[in-house]
Amino acid sequence: MNNNLTKRDLDLVKKAMLASHCSSMGMHLIGCETQAQASKEKAKSTAAATYISFEKGYNALWKMVEANAESGIYSKSEEIPPTKLSEFAISAEKMSELRELIYSDQTDDSPLYEECDYTVGVLLAFYELSTKLFDDARYDEATAAFIFLTTVDKNIHSFWLGLALCYEKNLDFMKALEVYELAIHLEPSNFTPFYGILRCSESIKDFSKALELLEKYKDNEEIKQEIDESLLYIKSKK
Repeated sequence: MNNNLTKRDLDLVKKAMLASHCSSMGMHLIGCETQAQASKEKAKSTAAATYISFEKGYNALWKMVEANAESGIYSKSEEIPPTKLSEFAISAEKMSELRELIYSDQTDDSPLYEECDYTVGVLLAFYELSTKLFDDARYDEATAAFIFLTTVDKNIHSFWLGLALCYEKNLDFMKALEVYELAIHLEPSNFTPFYGILRCSESIKDFSKALELLEKYKDNEEIKQEIDESLLYIKSKK
């Protein structure tokens, strides 16, 4: 990630959030595919791990929001309108409700940003702070923060990309590959997560996942040149 978010970065994330808030269908099929392959026990274990990271991520972000607020108003970025601290807060009662939604895997039917009454401005602020955690090399906290964001809104490419980068920095290459693939599903014409796939594949010395995804999207004219170059690169490594 760049050390500083640009106005264009925030505008792109904002547009994605607005589109997501108009239609929450994007990740539903991906979630269904995952559920179909997983056992009930694995699903429970995954839900538990997700909730633990969700709560940890929220707490880390809340502390940052609180530390940067003045007179009960968060106004750290020129790109994000001044926002009351109360708009970021999740009460203990609400957190308990969110826990039930996560454990029952109902977050596709009831998007958590709606449950939390979060505005686009609040999510942008959380995204900016999550990126700062990453840039400050606080990768464990950044991972939890991005898990919080991807759980709150599953349709934002930048949230998944941030999470994948965190896993990669923590050398959890298999998990990074999984999350980069989710980012690709959301925005197939954005080649950035493909670069992540290639880096992780090189680290584990296994390009099978990279080849699978490059072949799958090789007819996408918007990224055809990058795909062709990547296939040639993999061929040169054999």
